[in-house]
Amino acid sequence: MRRKMMTSLVALILTLVVVVVVFVSSSYNINCHSRDLLLSYSETLTLALNSTVPQSLHEASNHALAELPRDPRRRSRRSVPHEAVLLPDWEALVLLPSGANGGGGEEASCLFSNGAASPARFVGSVPSSGRAAYRCVLPGGVRRLRPFRSPRLVLPGGDGAAGEEPSPEMLRWNRLAYESLSTPTTSSSSPRASTPAQPPPPPRSAASTTQSTAAPPPPPPPPPPLAPPRRCSAAPTPALALALPRNRRRAPRLPRDRRRGRDPGPLPGQLPPATRPPGAR
Repeated sequence: MRRKMMTSLVALILTLVVVVVVFVSSSYNINCHSRDLLLSYSETLTLALNSTVPQSLHEASNHALAELPRDPRRRSRRSVPHEAVLLPDWEALVLLPSGANGGGGEEASCLFSNGAASPARFVGSVPSSGRAAYRCVLPGGVRRLRPFRSPRLVLPGGDGAAGEEPSPEMLRWNRLAYESLSTPTTSSSSPRASTPAQPPPPPRSAASTTQSTAAPPPPPPPPPPLAPPRRCSAAPTPALALALPRNRRRAPRLPRDRRRGRDPGPLPGQLPPATRPPGAR
């Protein structure tokens, strides 16, 4: 009987080992096959995208350039180096360099990195630096792009076309951007304007000089030492002992005869009742 149990146990263990080996080998083969398929699919997809994306971008940029408003009097346009700030209401504030002439009456447009274009409106010049400023609205296709690239301000007149180098990222509208764009750059050593010289301090009088050279006042006396804390004793104070009630004396216990209803006589310390002599009225 024991031999049969040992034989069955050994057979069961061998079966489990064979099943585990077959499962591991099959899963390994399936993983290797799926990895090869994914690599081949990714290579095919990359080649397809590389062949189609540049053509679509080129066509989109050509359509955007064709849709730009054209001036019948001036057909040539020029791109001006600039700085752009992204405003909260999906607007771009384009600032021209201090030496560039914007020309408020000329038509201008903002050309973005994906080929979209929007008309630019002249809003004036920065008071501190005198730089011309234009404002244009970001199209819907540009709002979904990350990061936000600076648009190119295209002005009519002049020779040459827009450069093809990548545009820098637009600044976000905050206090640092306002200070960096509104501060004039007059000196080459630091971008900020030099601070005005402060007036010299007033001369000191002879009395103040003598007071300053005199000996300092003596230090204040130290505070008196604190009294040691009182220790609470277990015995009550005399006033508290007087206020406490005294222990009451227990009343004497009644004898058994009185508790049973009999009259054993006067209690100890009590006078006996007056008795009448026999025959007295």
